[in-house]
Amino acid sequence: MSEDATRYDATHIQVLEGREAIRKRPGMYVGSTGERGLHQLVFEVASRAVSEVLAGRVRSVNITLTPDGGVRVADDGPGVPVEASEDTVGACLESLLTRMHAGRRLTAARP
Repeated sequence: MSEDATRYDATHIQVLEGREAIRKRPGMYVGSTGERGLHQLVFEVASRAVSEVLAGRVRSVNITLTPDGGVRVADDGPGVPVEASEDTVGACLESLLTRMHAGRRLTAARP
């Protein structure tokens, strides 16, 4: 191999942000782009729903395996806001799904 082919320096570093990072390297976020990664995604969504139950904001969670191989996770909570907020660029839903550490602000549970 030539010296140019094995050279590694700062010009070889690529920084990916937001959606671009998740689209280009999904395995870094869920561990795999195969069946294991899908299982991890389902676990993450179900875990968020169960956390809402534990916080007192939701009473029930339904997880359904659909005939086409999909998974549906539903709860009776307030849902995910789809409008933009002052802290997000674009819709809140997009930020929740594409930004690290995005999530609900810590507030007291509903009475």
